[in-house]
Amino acid sequence: MNNYQKFILLLQNYLKENLAISDDDIQRYSIKFLSDMKNASLDDSNNNYLYNGDKKLSVIKMDDFTDCYRQIKSNQIKNDTIEKENNINAVDAFLINKDNIWFLIEFKDAEIKSGKSKIKHNILRKAYGNWYMLLDILYNMKDKNFMDNFDYKNPIEFAKNNVVYILVCSGENNSQIQRFVSDAKSEKGHYTPPFMNKLKWYLFKDAYVYTELYFEKEFVNKFKYE
Repeated sequence: MNNYQKFILLLQNYLKENLAISDDDIQRYSIKFLSDMKNASLDDSNNNYLYNGDKKLSVIKMDDFTDCYRQIKSNQIKNDTIEKENNINAVDAFLINKDNIWFLIEFKDAEIKSGKSKIKHNILRKAYGNWYMLLDILYNMKDKNFMDNFDYKNPIEFAKNNVVYILVCSGENNSQIQRFVSDAKSEKGHYTPPFMNKLKWYLFKDAYVYTELYFEKEFVNKFKYE
């Protein structure tokens, strides 16, 4: 069983224990958050897929998993008034590669520029919110020993060595970012927008942006689970 499969098993057992559901129901819940990269990249506002390639890369749709997570937290604090808009923010896709690098992937079809502070804030908020949710789940299930590849003693160090945040944006809507990404790739590097530097410097192993074409070429086509 590879690292990605171990994490799926962790989530399934987390739901089973905290929602008191049967093995049969686990499959029904799993359908909600197990998908592929193409479906995870869908922008509901315009029905556009930012990744529209042929490779069917399996992912955990963390944005959908938060519906289950919110239900669990509501039960734990005995409060039925936690509304969806107050739910923890999560990225669109999560997966783990053969080297135990954990990828948080957020898709944005909108234009990202200096005046778009709300969009930038949302991107950063999802990074912190998603990592908090993962930690909460990991420590809740620590005694079950599903993730022997996670450093429970030093999660900060683990994030600095193993977690990467990737923002995938539309090249058509972000021509300047597309140029920066292209320039960075010509120097065999990644482009990190200034507003994402705090994630790279203080929280994760790396944080950078791809346009959809570079994402398919440099990430999806090269990705391996084991």
